Amino acid sequence: MSQAKLTLRPPPNIDFVQGFPGIPPSAHDRPQAAVKGAIEVRLGPQGVKAKYVRVELRKIETVPGAQTSFYDFVGTSPIHLWQSGDEYSMLHSQDIPFYIRIPESIPPTLALSNGAGIKYELVGQVCIQSKTGFFRRNKSTILSSSTPIIIDKHELHSTWPVFQQHESRHLSQDAVVLTVDRSQNCYGPGDRVSVQATIRSDSTNTTILRGFEFTLKETTIFRAGPHVHGKTGAPQVKINIIGEQKVPVNVTMHNGQVHRSELAVMVPQTHTTTTLTAARHIDINYILVVKALMGTGKPLIMELPVIVSNWPRYVSTEAVRRIGIAPSLSLQQPVMSMNTVMPTSARPHTTSSPGQAATVTATGYPFTPLHGQTRDPRLTNTVPNRIGAPPPADEMGAIARPSSDGDGPQGQPQTESNSSSPTPRRRSRGGSVVPQSNRFTVTNMTDNEISEDGPHTNTPGLTETASQSQSQSQSQSQSHPIPHMRTHG
Repeated sequence: MSQAKLTLRPPPNIDFVQGFPGIPPSAHDRPQAAVKGAIEVRLGPQGVKAKYVRVELRKIETVPGAQTSFYDFVGTSPIHLWQSGDEYSMLHSQDIPFYIRIPESIPPTLALSNGAGIKYELVGQVCIQSKTGFFRRNKSTILSSSTPIIIDKHELHSTWPVFQQHESRHLSQDAVVLTVDRSQNCYGPGDRVSVQATIRSDSTNTTILRGFEFTLKETTIFRAGPHVHGKTGAPQVKINIIGEQKVPVNVTMHNGQVHRSELAVMVPQTHTTTTLTAARHIDINYILVVKALMGTGKPLIMELPVIVSNWPRYVSTEAVRRIGIAPSLSLQQPVMSMNTVMPTSARPHTTSSPGQAATVTATGYPFTPLHGQTRDPRLTNTVPNRIGAPPPADEMGAIARPSSDGDGPQGQPQTESNSSSPTPRRRSRGGSVVPQSNRFTVTNMTDNEISEDGPHTNTPGLTETASQSQSQSQSQSQSHPIPHMRTHG
């Protein structure tokens, strides 16, 4: 057991954390955020009897004062990478890979003053059997190895389009209206936080505007556990002023008069904390306070929530470019390539010029669905194809019926194409054999299939009226049986 050793290793040349924590995965090029690596188990040449090998990702929240720490598992931790079928089994030296998914809702790694903050720790464990004697009971020993994990959240980049939207708020008090306009609500270290403040007087008396005060305020709340009572269990609230500006005005305003000023403060370059709302025991919020000081009466005070990130703007710009489109942050959805299918009635029939073989675009029997077509017992396939294939459509977009034309060798009609012998080619009136690819057919419609407004066709020169079809069929019935199909060269 003295030779047993446990080591946590990241993938070659990269860190444990993969993907972009806080951003949902994409089906194309953005994987799920996860902690990946392998646990190296070295137990000597003979191996040892062990019960399990597992790995877990822990979140540790520490509040100031008594330096109380709260531990939580992340994801499905702990994950058993190897487990004995019996109480103990032989385990030999090996490398076991692991994968721990990072939820989008967890807080980022954060270091605060007085030892408070949030950190993550990756822990690997192996439980092996200790040496036993005649008077000793079976006892297990747990070997452990841990390493710190830094998790940064990428939904807090100040350059996401969702944070660049214009917003206007109004506050009315004592016939005076304060309007604050801003075009951004997320900022990082080194950013300039600015708003446009407008004062309008609706009072019949004169109003004096002394000036504006603009403040960026940080509020941190530490909460103890539910089992802590007394003074130590009460939440600790800490308020910090990040930036402040005072703008003197001293103007007299009459009814309907408007005064507008731009207010701005800077986020320090050394600022490292961020908006935090997903932790269990620590909350950090930021607000912008716009105060209009009047000559008489109470000042007009408006508070605007704002998000402060610990990402510098140049880093956020590159990170957003690498991440790509993210739901609810990019204000647009990924473009998905889809093959649109036109309905049968919307597909145009293509006709060729005179002297060329007619080419018809038709995918099925008219007024039938594309999927799950119903076979008509009156229809047959006059072109040889594989067994069970659906009958082809003719130039009118319809399916041909059986033929008994006598202009050439009589072909056997194929209802299901069960015959293995090929169908003889028909001869044209000129005596030449018409190739299958250059042949088209015309179907004479029955009386109940002819609409009242006349036949519809897209091929010029092939239009027939109902009376012409009946007279032609009567003249042909005197010499040979009535053909259902005609072949034109």
